[in-house]
Amino acid sequence: MQPYGYANRFRSLSWYPEADLSNEPTTLVTFEIREVPNGTELTITESGFDATPPLARRAEAFTRNADGWNAQADLIAKYLARTA
Repeated sequence: MQPYGYANRFRSLSWYPEADLSNEPTTLVTFEIREVPNGTELTITESGFDATPPLARRAEAFTRNADGWNAQADLIAKYLARTA
C-alpha cells in the first residue's frame, strides 16, 4: 500500500450550526492534513459563527459544534489506531 502522498491536503464544506436549516447561515469547515515528524496532523477548523445571530445562540452553536468535532476527532483517532 502506498503512503498518502499529501497531494490533496485541504478540503472544506459548508455546515449549518443549528438544526433549523432554513433560517441559519452556514459555517465553513476546513480539514487540513500535513506531515509532521513521526506522523500526520489533521486540523479541523470551523469558521463563520460571527454570522449566527443572536450572540447567545452563537455561543451555544459554537460550543455544541466544538464538542461534536472533538468527538469526531476521537473517533478518527480510534479508527486510525485500529488500522495501524
